[in-house]
Amino acid sequence: MPPHQHSAAAGPYLPAGVRVLSVDHVATAVADLDAAVAQHVALLGLELVGVEEVPGHGVREALLAAPGGGTRVQLVAATSSGTPVGRFLARRGPGLHHVAYAVADLDAALAQLGEAVVPPGATSGGGGARVAFLHPRATGGVLVELVER
Repeated sequence: MPPHQHSAAAGPYLPAGVRVLSVDHVATAVADLDAAVAQHVALLGLELVGVEEVPGHGVREALLAAPGGGTRVQLVAATSSGTPVGRFLARRGPGLHHVAYAVADLDAALAQLGEAVVPPGATSGGGGARVAFLHPRATGGVLVELVER
């Protein structure tokens, strides 16, 4: 079997019909957003694109980019311990939280994915983008966000 194909025994993967345009961002959960931003700027030379609070997701988030462009990095900090990111930090501590993929038609992707989307349907994410999260059980153990672009 070619390396880019997976057998059903290898685990669940997105249906072939979901068309991903690109990696939109990689997100890291952090305890202190301001300190994490300063560290990424000073140590890695990333540029701060913006900081915002996304009340529907219970986070304050910062978006950073490399000076040359490409994939962006999102740092997410919980606004309270009872939010999904707050619970993640309590269980696992700071670290990789999710990978986000850009899709052109989120509604079409959601129609194909069905029960893999948790919670069902699209929500409003950072920058007002329409987003949806896929449960890690459906994506080989990684929380995946789809972002409509």
